[in-house]
Amino acid sequence: MSKLEIVAKAIAWKKSNAETATKLGLSLQEYLNLKQEVSRLKSEEDDSEDLVDEIKKGMYTTGYTEDLDRGIAEYKIQTSSEPKTAEEIEDLIKLDKTKWKLSKYSVWNGGKEDVWLTSAKVTAVISENNSVAQFEDFLKTYKPYSPNIKNTHKSSKKNGCFIINKQDAHLDKLSVNGDNDLEKRFNGFYENVNEILIDRSATTNLEKIIYILGGDEFNSEYTGTTTHGTPQTNLIGYHEGFERICKHEITVIDLLLQFTDNLEILYIPGNHDMYVGWHLVSWLSTYYRNVNKVKFDTRQIFTKYIKYNNTALCFNHGYVVKPETLAHNFPIEFREQWSNCNKYYIFCGDKHTELSKTIGGIKFYRLAQVSKAKSTWDDEKGYSLIQGELTTFFIHESKGLTGIDYQPM
Repeated sequence: MSKLEIVAKAIAWKKSNAETATKLGLSLQEYLNLKQEVSRLKSEEDDSEDLVDEIKKGMYTTGYTEDLDRGIAEYKIQTSSEPKTAEEIEDLIKLDKTKWKLSKYSVWNGGKEDVWLTSAKVTAVISENNSVAQFEDFLKTYKPYSPNIKNTHKSSKKNGCFIINKQDAHLDKLSVNGDNDLEKRFNGFYENVNEILIDRSATTNLEKIIYILGGDEFNSEYTGTTTHGTPQTNLIGYHEGFERICKHEITVIDLLLQFTDNLEILYIPGNHDMYVGWHLVSWLSTYYRNVNKVKFDTRQIFTKYIKYNNTALCFNHGYVVKPETLAHNFPIEFREQWSNCNKYYIFCGDKHTELSKTIGGIKFYRLAQVSKAKSTWDDEKGYSLIQGELTTFFIHESKGLTGIDYQPM
């Protein structure tokens, strides 16, 4: 008997999760994961049984139900021939692809040769225009915070630019290894940044700090999936997660302002949180609207460039575009500043592992993931040994990149 079958039977004991897990010889997290899978399978089985019952009773009729709060809808269609592709079903239900996408469907024979029954479930498409417009209206009326934080680490030491490129943090991701304390994740990142800044400021004056946000800081959009629709398992609900991560970023930004008078925050879209990441950075930009020492770039573009003295910097999440393509585009897209620089660097993430190489005189760095969380997918694919790591870069005012700092998460 498989573990899944054992857990399915054990649920009927009606004992606490911890007690049941102990009796079965499982860890609490493993038991909870298996219990969740049993629940999912049972839900699918119940849906199928309900459909069969309706067929037997002759009660199955063409219909449509919609859950506005959850952004899902279900169609029931009866046809005289069997629909065999997703495209046929989309045509049958006259799916408005600007608002909905087909996520699941089942096709059944109604007991007669010319009676076919289809149940199609659809999920709402995130409307960038509506989401952006509504959020921007909210930001216009928001009263921002205006902290007066003094840079206590300024000195006459050598000047430089410090880059904190927060890639693949997946802060609200459920981990099968049991390390699921969200505040502990927040504190770990904060303490690592603080330690690096104290060490770096002992010998240098950080006249500029670049802080990269986006890049899969959230594990999913509000739909519970990546931006492109891959289901994800999160620690907490969307709204609670958004609020807590916003508060976490305030503590980090306030810390950075203690070490520099020039903080620039760039939004780099990720493939897990393209929209929710933009909402985070846009809200933060309004929160700090009256703070002159911090500037935000909230533009919804995938590649961004910054010139620091004689150094050209390129940032992209790295989900689709290849390093060689970024290097090819760099001098063209940054042509107005390219000839004023003699040091060139590209920074990416996404693949969760570190890589560095030189492409035609341009140095390319792919950063390791910040997240320590491991999903069942990570475990299945053999990625469970990849460790979380915060990688930061120091750009000397004239020499370019002279320091890379690593902090295990």
